[in-house]
Amino acid sequence: MKKFPFLFNDIGGKIIEERIKSILLRSEMFHRFALKTYEIYNEVKNKFNNIGKK
Repeated sequence: MKKFPFLFNDIGGKIIEERIKSILLRSEMFHRFALKTYEIYNEVKNKFNNIGKK
């Protein structure tokens, strides 16, 4: 946000800045959740494959 101080120097700009930050935070949290879910899926899949091979 430091590149565009003229856009974010009033009250409305602060609200916009907070909105952008919250959107970025939510997308980062969703990305982490998706990665964790995929890791768990792979673990379960590997366990089932190992059981099937025995």
